[in-house]
Amino acid sequence: MTGQDPSGSWNIAAGDFDGDGKDELAVVRPDATLVYGQEPGTADAASFAVRARLGGGDRVAAGDLNGDGRDDLAVALADPRLHANGVADPSHGAGYVTVRSGAPGIDGGLAPTGHVYHQDTAGIPGSDESDDNFGASLSIADITGDHRAELAIGVPYESFGRTRRAGDVLVLRGGAHGLTTTGAARYSQATSGVPGSTENNDVFGSQVRLADLNGDGKADLAASAPDEDSYHNQGSGAVWQLRGTSTGLSTRDVSVFGPKDYGVAPGSGIGETLLG
Repeated sequence: MTGQDPSGSWNIAAGDFDGDGKDELAVVRPDATLVYGQEPGTADAASFAVRARLGGGDRVAAGDLNGDGRDDLAVALADPRLHANGVADPSHGAGYVTVRSGAPGIDGGLAPTGHVYHQDTAGIPGSDESDDNFGASLSIADITGDHRAELAIGVPYESFGRTRRAGDVLVLRGGAHGLTTTGAARYSQATSGVPGSTENNDVFGSQVRLADLNGDGKADLAASAPDEDSYHNQGSGAVWQLRGTSTGLSTRDVSVFGPKDYGVAPGSGIGETLLG
């Protein structure tokens, strides 16, 4: 379960990190991620309090990335220049994501150290560029149906040559040992099969959401570009849907929905927020 504030920032996620059958709540803010849970061995709601304090960020998502029955936590710091967070920035201002595994016998249920991912991480497409906003949106769900979830990362300020802030989405696969960069895939309007074309300031990937939209047991990707097709200096916006398959997201029969499909006026900024 993930929560969203009115600005569209995903900053709350719930998951069973320690595998005891009760969810913990992770609340992320720039200076810290606070993990709330019950006192071990109690069922008293009054004992629900902060059990761990971890590194901060501005986006968060939870899900079982390695199939061990415990949820893991991904926390992004999309603009390290704005929120330095007191730690060295490995991405040089591009943004990065820290993933911690769920673990029993630890306060809060999350490993105190995690794996860090950014576009200079081996196996991840692209490269760190200041202001990429890597991690501006996050979502975790099982795309392939193998009971190991994948992580979708929005990179809305990614540029393609001279096309600035066109944006894309990166998907990392889940595996027996957690996330892997093997088979990492990126999707944008420059990807064959994805309708549209990369244009300045589309900000594709501003919001991402993984959910089983057709009931086949595999999560599909919804990705938005709220500044798509400017109208009177306001983005009209659009949302793309890529279907999950046993081998990953498919770029066949990709759906795209804009203002006409939703019966709203141009310039409405569709996709500024995705709820679910």
